[in-house]
Amino acid sequence: MESEQERPDEQPAEPTMAPEDDPSVPADSDRVDAATTAQDDATAILAEAQAETLAGALLWRIGRAFEDGPVTVRVGLASSAPLFADLPRLRAATDQEVEAAIHDGDVQVEWVGPRLGGRA
Repeated sequence: MESEQERPDEQPAEPTMAPEDDPSVPADSDRVDAATTAQDDATAILAEAQAETLAGALLWRIGRAFEDGPVTVRVGLASSAPLFADLPRLRAATDQEVEAAIHDGDVQVEWVGPRLGGRA
């Protein structure tokens, strides 16, 4: 009978690791991070697609309501075009004026028309 000692032609069994100790097995936190990243990427793609779709339906005007006032950006849906005509006219602002206003935080954004999402 053979003894339970190792046979010379057999390799000793390698010790096994618990999955949480095995560096080749992603940890749960890595799985969660990967899932969160994938979800964030999907959300960003959807938001970009929605923004592109919405951008085609928007009107905007950029300028100054008065000489020393902030650069004003008026934005609204195309269906609100008649409301733009009811507002005081904006004086055109040059690219340099817009850049300076952004740098100085001297920009005012106005939504023209009913609020999206039914909010008042």
